Amino acid sequence: MLEKYNKRDPLYQYRGKTCLNCRLPLEKSDHFCPNCGQKNSTKKLNFSDFFIQLFSGLFNYDSRFQRTVRVMLFNPGKISKDYVNGKRVRYANPFQFYLSASIIFFLVAGLSDNFEGVNFEDQNKAVDDGITKIQQDSLMQARLKEIPALQKNNIEVDSIINKVA
Repeated sequence: MLEKYNKRDPLYQYRGKTCLNCRLPLEKSDHFCPNCGQKNSTKKLNFSDFFIQLFSGLFNYDSRFQRTVRVMLFNPGKISKDYVNGKRVRYANPFQFYLSASIIFFLVAGLSDNFEGVNFEDQNKAVDDGITKIQQDSLMQARLKEIPALQKNNIEVDSIINKVA
């Protein structure tokens, strides 16, 4: 009965006779290597396999990606401490997490109709207004220095500056 089930398994044709990791001889019925735990498969990975693994990892109830995001948002230092202490299995692989988060971001950004990026017009206007104010202040200071009577008494200069400003 076990032999019939394995032959119906779509990945049965990709089972190897030796483990690709530790070279232990395997049976065709072995799903995983009993020595190192690696999956018994000689199937070459392609681009669609990456997306299948990405979405299955995101939507599984016991997802390391979701746990990593939650801990990063609410307790960011915990992941670093756990990683240094050797507790790495409960969180997503850092490279895989970065790649997955980048793909999700760019998919959402590309599919969003109203994604226009950062609006720099308001920021440019504020900077221009600030520069204009600085130029006006420096021009006023230069004009006040040209008046000889005002150079003698700084109190009068301050009161004139306060009236103009």
